[in-house]
Amino acid sequence: MTPDFGPMNAFDAIVIGAGHNGLVCAAYLARARKKVLVLERRAEIGGAALTAEISPQFDGPACAHLLYGFAPEILQDLRLKDRGLVLSKQPAPLVALAEDARHIVLGEDIAKAKAQIALHSAGDAENYEDFAQTLKALAGALRPLVTAPPPSAGGRADPKSSAYRALDEADRLIGRLEPEARRLLSELVTGPIGDVLERSFETPILQGAFALKACLGNIYGPRGGGSGLTFLIRLALERDGKTLLTTYPKGGLGAFVKSLAAAAQKAGAVIRTEAPVAGILMENGRSTGVILEDGTQIRAPIVVSNADPKETFLKLLPKGQLGTGFKRALTRLRSTAYTAKVNLAVEGPPEIPGLAHEALGGRLMIAPSLAAIEDALAEARSGRYSTEPVMEVTFPSVHDPDMAPVNQHVMSIIVQYAPYETEGGWAEARDRFAERVLIALARYIPDLRDRVVAGDVLSPQDIERNYGLPQGNWHHIEPAPDQLFWLRPAPGAESYATPLPGLYLCGVGSHPAGDITGLAGRNAAQLILAAERRR
Repeated sequence: MTPDFGPMNAFDAIVIGAGHNGLVCAAYLARARKKVLVLERRAEIGGAALTAEISPQFDGPACAHLLYGFAPEILQDLRLKDRGLVLSKQPAPLVALAEDARHIVLGEDIAKAKAQIALHSAGDAENYEDFAQTLKALAGALRPLVTAPPPSAGGRADPKSSAYRALDEADRLIGRLEPEARRLLSELVTGPIGDVLERSFETPILQGAFALKACLGNIYGPRGGGSGLTFLIRLALERDGKTLLTTYPKGGLGAFVKSLAAAAQKAGAVIRTEAPVAGILMENGRSTGVILEDGTQIRAPIVVSNADPKETFLKLLPKGQLGTGFKRALTRLRSTAYTAKVNLAVEGPPEIPGLAHEALGGRLMIAPSLAAIEDALAEARSGRYSTEPVMEVTFPSVHDPDMAPVNQHVMSIIVQYAPYETEGGWAEARDRFAERVLIALARYIPDLRDRVVAGDVLSPQDIERNYGLPQGNWHHIEPAPDQLFWLRPAPGAESYATPLPGLYLCGVGSHPAGDITGLAGRNAAQLILAAERRR
């Protein structure tokens, strides 16, 4: 049965993909009185931001598990709390887990963190306060640059543009930084996070927690040249100066996405699921709508793609639309990812010896050292999953007890450095991989194995197949230095507009890359509306 889209030419804009950025973009356009249609190929909206059943009565994050750095401006503009969004009262701090139970909670309470670090190293405890305050200052200075559209590859062409204003604001804020902060900024922009951490601290789990934060979702380790830069970008996304923005929505990310959809629909947008787009219509070098897999054509002068850049340009467009140089740049984009996901339903309270209950709501990092992270990466590069996996572990049910039965819990685990192709194939390796994860977790939760009720494993191949993320990469393309800012995804399409009039990008393949921020969707909509006002 063909979905009812209403009159085929009744829309001002079509958004391809109902992931969080697509919904944000649609909501902003609809609030500006544009008639917007959102087309989603799957039966559910949300992309990788879904809440799914792990086992009867146990609901957990299907793929992504944190509302990581979602822009407060979008929360306010779209009135998401009026659309049903409820956020946890406490942000999710970084927690460095230790096998000897001397864990370190790197939250907003610096005095508590120093006391825990002092159990490992008195010198590190003394250094930490200045380091933490410097990171906050860097986050505040860099946030305008990271959250605004990037400048064009050709430079500051329009002094009235938001990119120009963001550069000026960042210049001003960076100029006000203390000399130590400017030195650290320079080191992180140009070098690996591992070098900075080794100069700053001697405690292995402290180094490991910060390094894994920088490397999650990437293909390099703490010795990789881009790890310092991605650390800075994440730092700027996760806090607006003083406030930590990483949190959990009640009902999981699925509930968050529903609030976005409600905001878009309240403004007048139409959302259709099970409506896969087969191609983008072009006439006289301009996009004019889309064609669905069932042959339905829908016209609109604006098409905004939330799909990854390669799919948008190399699969959905008719042949012959792209210049040779631009097409060559697209074919060179890299999307390798070494990330897998494990979800567990467990009986009993999530007790970790030595860790206070309130800290269980944080991002628990199993990264014993810089060397442990690099070893896991080396195995992935050889086509093997890690014998000693490094992981980010969360307990969403600590924040939202409704996600599991009384006194039961859900664990959501991102396992870093799982290769796309592994020895013997993932069908055979899945159970052995899960066993490795359980062995690693048991060092911190000794009785975990006896309490696991059910679970599932998503390999990078599963993530690609289920959520349309190329090679399982939640950034669409690697956030490497040569694929960031005005180089993302490629010169000519770096600021959400593309070389083809009427066609725009709004997904995580655009600036500022992945995580659940909504910024690409907001920035794309604002660019489209600004262009409309100039006409």
